[in-house]
Amino acid sequence: MVESTPVAILTRIVNNAKVHLPGAVTDGIQYELYNVLDEFLSATDVWTEDIPYDTAVGAVDYDIVPVTGRIVNLIYSWLDGSTIQTGAIPCSMPIPGWLQLMRAPDEVKQAWVKISLSVLDPVTRAGFPQCPTWILERYHDALSSGLVYKMALAPSKPWSNGEIGVLHGQRFRNMIGQAKVDYLHAHTRGAQRWSFPRQFMPQRR
Repeated sequence: MVESTPVAILTRIVNNAKVHLPGAVTDGIQYELYNVLDEFLSATDVWTEDIPYDTAVGAVDYDIVPVTGRIVNLIYSWLDGSTIQTGAIPCSMPIPGWLQLMRAPDEVKQAWVKISLSVLDPVTRAGFPQCPTWILERYHDALSSGLVYKMALAPSKPWSNGEIGVLHGQRFRNMIGQAKVDYLHAHTRGAQRWSFPRQFMPQRR
């Protein structure tokens, strides 16, 4: 079985949306796809990355740079070799990429920070935003509905259709809600369940 590539999945998402958008051109749908992905990822926190950093004595400010993507929210930080239950580091992220500890460390230690991500403006040669394949595979129906919702509600276009736009808008919001549940379940699996302490909860923009 041939493994799906991001371009193949995104092309399928665009083609699925075109069925409901007569007259819409591919370039226009791909442009809107960035906005749909950004809204979905920013609302759900399903795309995350764990980034290591070394604490410094007396330092509370640290630069956090993901491999790819744009930082949306701080999830939490913890000491290397520990868990969120035993080694949580109280912190905040006043602006994306600026990690601020609530207490200055008194020794050098390796630590980790989990952040959620969204798409960046740069796109691939095929004209698509970069996003993890597993997200595209799992949520392709949501992204297709998001495209139809946003484009069908655009005024005075050949593909404008208020009824279809409202229908797919509701589907898109419902799927965002389900993705949020998926995210929460990913952090509460196993025998020992826990809840985010308030200071580690994702901070919405």
